[in-house]
Amino acid sequence: MERLVHASRQRFGRCIEQMIDAIEIASARGDTKLDSKHFADAFFAREGCSVGENIFLAPRWSAIQLRSRTV
Repeated sequence: MERLVHASRQRFGRCIEQMIDAIEIASARGDTKLDSKHFADAFFAREGCSVGENIFLAPRWSAIQLRSRTV
């Protein structure tokens, strides 16, 4: 949950969008359970970041400074 909030820049609406994106990825793959890989892939799709900058993959995710976005 903390990773999701951080990845969403502490914005509730972004949290919802991240969750929907992850669910859509899982559904498209035919997966029956949602896991962190779905969130990592959804974050990558939105942010276009490297593995080391992916909140859902990086060991020190809380140290990652996200760019400010107005979208």
